[in-house]
Amino acid sequence: MKTYLHLLCFSLVALYGQGQKLTFLNQTPYPLTAHLEVMSRYKDFQVIDSFIVKPQSNVVIERKKHPVSFYNLKVSSKQQSQITFIWDNEMKVILDTTGNLVSANSDLTNQWVTFEALQINPLRSQLMQNTIEANKRIQAGDTIGADVQRLKTDALVRVFNKALDSLIFSGQTNFINFYLLV
Repeated sequence: MKTYLHLLCFSLVALYGQGQKLTFLNQTPYPLTAHLEVMSRYKDFQVIDSFIVKPQSNVVIERKKHPVSFYNLKVSSKQQSQITFIWDNEMKVILDTTGNLVSANSDLTNQWVTFEALQINPLRSQLMQNTIEANKRIQAGDTIGADVQRLKTDALVRVFNKALDSLIFSGQTNFINFYLLV
């Protein structure tokens, strides 16, 4: 009952949004065009705003009461850059002099980046290595070895799913857990 109450309270807070401003800083010596997108469904982003930013200047965007969600900021200039972040408070995104986008002021984005770095990316790397090895074994005619690689892949996915379950149901209800649960 307590968990459901937490989820209900979190849902109501998320519906009203917390932070309302996004400051975008262009530290490069060239103008750029930026497109702000919001995630409407899993991995499905819709453009909600586009703007041009002069060199060495900033743009402040105020959002209306949108729920806390994942956002993409895509920048077109001499090079393409993109960042995904969670707009959970007064946000700041910086395009530094090397052309990298960096988010600031978002604890949830930092949690998400850490989760990706420690959980998702290593799993992707291992799954890719297993798939390559299984394909090599199939091409060499070693179907038993390919099946062993598939079993390793299945075991990795099970371990990852258990890690996700423990994160989601740990009782530390936050936006990322709620997002993963949904």
